[in-house]
Amino acid sequence: MDLTTVALGYGLEYSFSIHERARHAALLGDAELQHPTISGSTNAWAAREAWMPMPPTYGNPELRGPLWEAETALSLLLAGVDIFMMSHPAAIGAVRRAVDALCSWPLEEVAEGRANDWVTARLGGET
Repeated sequence: MDLTTVALGYGLEYSFSIHERARHAALLGDAELQHPTISGSTNAWAAREAWMPMPPTYGNPELRGPLWEAETALSLLLAGVDIFMMSHPAAIGAVRRAVDALCSWPLEEVAEGRANDWVTARLGGET
């Protein structure tokens, strides 16, 4: 299902909300929403900030587009999107590294409850 993808800064929160609500409804048993979802994250290139010449304060133009595309995809990844249509190799690499990092969390820490230690942790190791 392609629920919709809007670029960062151009309504991404709307896309995020749609994907998140669909994923939640699917998990609650809605059979119509239990299909893989797809994001056209390459739509981020439609945002003028991704490609137009801009003042130097906007950063390196060679990095701006890939960052815009990667941030769009990463946001929707957190909303539960399954498949991404992307175009820039650097953006694809960034999303791949994020997925690898998220998938490498030690499951034994989760099972033992240590994954939530950050909730009670204090700076400097004090408890």
